[in-house]
Amino acid sequence: VLERDRLNALLREQDLGAIGVVTPESAAAMGKVLGVELAVFGSITEFGNKGSNTGVNIPATGIRVGKQTAVTAVDIRVVDTGTGEILKAESVRREKTAVSGGIRIKNFRFNDRDQFDGSLIGKVTREAVEDVIDLINDVAESTPWSAKVIMMQGDKVYINSGSQDGVEVGEVFEVFREGEALIDPDTGLSLGAINSRIGSIKVVDVTSIGEGKAAICEIVEGSNFAKGDIVKEKG
Repeated sequence: VLERDRLNALLREQDLGAIGVVTPESAAAMGKVLGVELAVFGSITEFGNKGSNTGVNIPATGIRVGKQTAVTAVDIRVVDTGTGEILKAESVRREKTAVSGGIRIKNFRFNDRDQFDGSLIGKVTREAVEDVIDLINDVAESTPWSAKVIMMQGDKVYINSGSQDGVEVGEVFEVFREGEALIDPDTGLSLGAINSRIGSIKVVDVTSIGEGKAAICEIVEGSNFAKGDIVKEKG
């Protein structure tokens, strides 16, 4: 999850906004710069009332009663920023019908968030958003954990994942060095790389660096660990 200001700054710097950030290649490029593993993109395909509302006006009262149908639909894609692969592409659609009624007010609009949240379209939108979040969680939970080496200092190796990610003292991880990228000659997408194992490390501290965003490890085997080396759970 990234701050909007940070994302906008990157879009301006790389001019990815000009191409809509819609391709797996551009998603991967942006993700690598931001240091994220998954990027989620989407668009709203339906929003509002479905068709025309049915209803009956009560004469001389200004009151209308009937049925109202609201719909929200969203297309989303979850992209692996390391390879540009689309891990999930789904369409989410929520529809809700309810009895409606009330006094007609000229130029009525939603004046605040509470009014929108309490409306039929607000409720159906929230349901659609919750469905999207569930889809993202499913992809995130099935994505293997990994981290990167920040630096090696003496006999200690610092990695960019700590207690906030569930890393615990005593865990032993394997360290790999990324080799040459494998590029699909037809699509131009990265298919990963041939990684070579260079050793293993054991976590000794998960809280004292970066408020739990990093961890300190001691070397179990191997040497010459370097910034950017890939840290994975033992297979």
